[in-house]
Amino acid sequence: MRILRSQVFRSALEQYPAQKDDIAAMLSFLSRIEIKTSSDLTALFPYASTDECGITQIGFAGSFAGGNLIFTGRFNYPGQFVIADDILPAKS
Repeated sequence: MRILRSQVFRSALEQYPAQKDDIAAMLSFLSRIEIKTSSDLTALFPYASTDECGITQIGFAGSFAGGNLIFTGRFNYPGQFVIADDILPAKS
């Protein structure tokens, strides 16, 4: 998928330098996957949640370099892009 608003990733790297490897891995992973339907998203991220406005939240709990991150964004399946809204460390 193409990542729109990649500055969200740059901002997260500046704000959370200790999780640099996790954020970079998340960017790489989202850039490489192909999600054509909401079912595909659910298959990859069973705990992803989407609100009534179409904003999806995905938790990356320990998925990458041991960190816990919450990614928020909008997925456009036909256009194969995701608009990044926010990346935050998960609360322990």
